[in-house]
Amino acid sequence: QVYGTDIVIPEKIDGMPVKEVTLHNKSLATLDVSNAIGLVKLDCSNSYDTAGPKLTSLDLSQNTALQILNCDYNNLTTLNVENLTSLKDFRCVNNQLSTLDVSKSPALDALYCDENNLTTLYTGATTLLTMLSCTRNNLVAIDISQNISLIYIQCNHNPITALDTTNSPSLRVFMCTDCHLETLD
Repeated sequence: QVYGTDIVIPEKIDGMPVKEVTLHNKSLATLDVSNAIGLVKLDCSNSYDTAGPKLTSLDLSQNTALQILNCDYNNLTTLNVENLTSLKDFRCVNNQLSTLDVSKSPALDALYCDENNLTTLYTGATTLLTMLSCTRNNLVAIDISQNISLIYIQCNHNPITALDTTNSPSLRVFMCTDCHLETLD
């Protein structure tokens, strides 16, 4: 059981390395996971109606083993995931992010970054990415040319004018309503 709004996660509990941390709807003001270097899963998400404080920063620079990250419904303005090369499932829905770069996460399979203030989204050579949801942002363009495994893309409610899907032969679901698409390849 966790009490309080300022949480520090240790490297070990009862002599065992901390691998998973779930703090869903805990209204955290701060969260320090820098000592939990073996962390594989972190859920510090809230629900849309969670009252109380929300995270404004999250330092994951020491958590290079992290594979699953859910930090939905916080107030994060920046989030550096460049050291998270094992990241597979990443959810950062409804924060205040303006830029997101997941290009150094080659294992990434699913990215949910809806309802932020994103003007820039770098997916780079995340060739294993199958699921991308980035609705309700301010994205004018999305470069998915290197995301050759994409099966599902949802980019509704963005001012996107062009999107090239020619390098996404597995694409089965494409949702792009309320966009400004002029060109779709």
